[in-house]
Amino acid sequence: MKKKDSNLLDYIPIKNEKYTWKERENGLISIIVKREGKIDKLMQKIFNTPKRTIIDLDETGSLVWKNIDGKKSVEEIGSILKKYSNSNDSVYERLAQYIQILSNNNFIIFKK
Repeated sequence: MKKKDSNLLDYIPIKNEKYTWKERENGLISIIVKREGKIDKLMQKIFNTPKRTIIDLDETGSLVWKNIDGKKSVEEIGSILKKYSNSNDSVYERLAQYIQILSNNNFIIFKK
């Protein structure tokens, strides 16, 4: 039986190299998802779907993304967010949800 003592705050997120991203003129981040699978290519031919999808992050998401450097833990990123947040109460809760969304979409992976 595995011991459940892992804490998300201890993990270090790393950007998935499968995705590219760019910083827009306004300082916000756009993640670019290339649609290159066989089904994607078929859908592009039949339904003229785009070859890539662009996901624009908001200010908080962009700040988190810029701080995912493979060195900072989720807790350290949360400390940075606290400096920019009006409400320190839910910073870590919101960060945990956001990190989970990034992970579920394979935009990031973790190391401990």
